[in-house]
Amino acid sequence: MEQDRILVLMEHENGGLAPISLKLLTVGKALAEGRSGVLCGCVMGHAPGDVSEETALYVDEVYTLDDANLSSYQTDLYASALETLVKAVKPSVLLMNHSYENVELGPKVAHRFNSEFVPDCAEVEWGEEGALLCTKPVYGGRAIAVIGVQGVPGVATMRCMTQEPLLRQEAKGRIIPFDVALDSTLARSETLSVVEGESVNLGGAEVIVSGGRGIGNVEGIEQLQKLIHLLRKRFGAVELGASRPLVDNGVLPHARQVGQTGERVNPQIYFAIGISGSTQHLSGMIGSRKIVAINQSDEAPIFEVSDYGVVGRYEEVLPGFMRKLEEMV
Repeated sequence: MEQDRILVLMEHENGGLAPISLKLLTVGKALAEGRSGVLCGCVMGHAPGDVSEETALYVDEVYTLDDANLSSYQTDLYASALETLVKAVKPSVLLMNHSYENVELGPKVAHRFNSEFVPDCAEVEWGEEGALLCTKPVYGGRAIAVIGVQGVPGVATMRCMTQEPLLRQEAKGRIIPFDVALDSTLARSETLSVVEGESVNLGGAEVIVSGGRGIGNVEGIEQLQKLIHLLRKRFGAVELGASRPLVDNGVLPHARQVGQTGERVNPQIYFAIGISGSTQHLSGMIGSRKIVAINQSDEAPIFEVSDYGVVGRYEEVLPGFMRKLEEMV
């Protein structure tokens, strides 16, 4: 009897695996072990050899889809490539990171197999009758839904809020080149030039310093940047975040928004400064390991979920905090 396969779509950046992929592999590993199955990684791109070699350190099988048409994201090209691979490999589950691209890609793949797609999952597991069960927040994080997926493969995107990155295995997995023979006419857009801009990676941050309505303006953001500069002496990846009011007012771009209509994050430490703590914002940062809040209202909802809280104006609290931090680093 052929073994079950769990297929994980790997993401890569700067020639290496994206940190979120290692967390996603932890989820895939648990599913594979639950069925005594095979954990597989899918690496798509143009000349992704190094990424395939790195992926092989964590999985049983790596399927490498190397095609010039995959050098940049094109929904229909990616969907066609995955369709061809899934038909050949026949995985029970296809897992993806929850991103704008994959929320577009996932349902296209699921539809081609008359299967189901569940986005924004917090957990996935096998049910008693063998169906894939996907757990996800609904109603702005105020309730949890458990959805049983019918059809194969079950396709899900995940936030990976609490998972630890998968550790390397003792034996290196097999790297299997896979020819997809893509039709280039499936591409519906063309990249003419790439505009260099600020790189934002909230999902991969160890620490996030977020400002809210209480910060108010660019001068307040400059204070947060000073704190970020100090934290980077101790942590590898520190990012600036924001609640929706700062984004709506044009103080920070949408790429830095945390919350229901922004990014959902799970850093080691989340600083909520001048953020009251609306349900929409809490749904995006509640997976943080430690939450530190500064707000001048002692009735702010953010204090109900924070591990450490200071009631006061951030302008008065931050200078003393940064002096102590400088002594530590």
